[in-house]
Amino acid sequence: MTPHKLAIGNHPVLESLSGLPVLPDWPETLAPEIQEIIVAFRPEGDNPFLQDTICFRRLENLLEGRKHLLCQVLIHSRHSARLYNRLSESGNEFIPFSLEEGWGRTLFGPGGLVHLDGNGIGYSDNRCLHLVLFGMTTAAEALAMQTLRTAHFPNYVRDHSLRTRITWVDSQALNRGKEFVARHAALMDASYYRFVDLEREEIHTHRPALENQEEFVDTEWEFVQGHPWTAEIRAKLGFWAQSSRWRTVTAFAYPNDEQNLDAFKFLGNALKDTPALVRVKDDTLIRAAGLAVIPFGMPGGFHDFDLTRRDMGIAVNAVYESTSESGSVPPSIDWDDARNRWQVISSANRLASMDFADSIGVKMRSMGLQEDDWDTLYGMDAPSIRQLSEVEHNRWSIATLLSGMRPPTEDEKRQIERDPSLRPRFKARGVHYDLRAFSELRTDEKGLDVSLYDVALTRAIPLIANTIYKLKKAHD
Repeated sequence: MTPHKLAIGNHPVLESLSGLPVLPDWPETLAPEIQEIIVAFRPEGDNPFLQDTICFRRLENLLEGRKHLLCQVLIHSRHSARLYNRLSESGNEFIPFSLEEGWGRTLFGPGGLVHLDGNGIGYSDNRCLHLVLFGMTTAAEALAMQTLRTAHFPNYVRDHSLRTRITWVDSQALNRGKEFVARHAALMDASYYRFVDLEREEIHTHRPALENQEEFVDTEWEFVQGHPWTAEIRAKLGFWAQSSRWRTVTAFAYPNDEQNLDAFKFLGNALKDTPALVRVKDDTLIRAAGLAVIPFGMPGGFHDFDLTRRDMGIAVNAVYESTSESGSVPPSIDWDDARNRWQVISSANRLASMDFADSIGVKMRSMGLQEDDWDTLYGMDAPSIRQLSEVEHNRWSIATLLSGMRPPTEDEKRQIERDPSLRPRFKARGVHYDLRAFSELRTDEKGLDVSLYDVALTRAIPLIANTIYKLKKAHD
């Protein structure tokens, strides 16, 4: 039993928490010894955002007057995370999570069931990752978002045409794609993407709107309108699967299980030995046609309840802040100090730190190393460190664009360059001066070269990983 933890709700995801008390409904008050809460209710009604809002209000009332609690909350709408972000300064910490997000991490995240990059995509590699998603659903978008968090490779540093590609195939891809572009306007303005209408044989291409800048977004998009069982789709998928340019991973993410399985059976020959993921109802790993068919949408078990990702984020933030203060990588991490720093930073900065942690395994494989062989980085030569640092900047750039930040206009650049102290003011208005190519980074308001942060975090990967390894070993 863990007397300081409590779970509230009736969702099956809580069944994985053996030994933890679970209340099926909201309590009137919290016992003083409770320090951590997990809240997960089943979806009800037709308005998930309304349900999440009601849950948010109940939790807000339950925590009134309390400080330093950690609250993990299951949300059912992609828009609900913002409810908790505004409470980041309340003295409590909130981690909203969704089943789709958790499953995306289980599939494509650290230690996931599928390595999007296979054994790694390195600097001299001419292959690009190509994720093909059948169905523009919430689950499919979660897989795309997880790909954006981690799939960044050093061959783009060498050749900017070697971008990761995410292709959506859906009978309503044009309309749903336009909604996606509008929802992520800052990212898409700086990205290559195109709409392909197979029925009308029309293609409309967008090129990034960059003013006198080198491009820096290493992912491109394709929205293909068509049904999965057409000959055109099968031919296109067969080309992608067999092309030496692409490392293709295919996911069938329609909301209807029968439709997914029908599409998979129809396209199976085209896939050959390409990894494929299919939505099915049970939780068994299935082998069909020589391919790994992995179910997603299972009821529980896909959230990092032991908070390893959060602990990694705490260590990452400690390195970042120490570098900002001293201008160099710290020799060690004081865990008590790191936890105190974590308590006072914003939700956005917490997420940014955890996203960096998620990307470590992919970076290791791109260097030809094992995912947990981080000590090897102590001996990395300067060119390799620089490559990984540029990869990190590209990853950070996409994450920052996804948050809604945009690059400055030419006029805004001039204002900031005349007076660097304006940088925080522009950032508060959604304009980030550092959204530019790694080679074009300047100094920050403290006078530090901004590339220093990417280099410091890259050099600190062994320190971060070893700190968490020792912490977990001590707890075990």
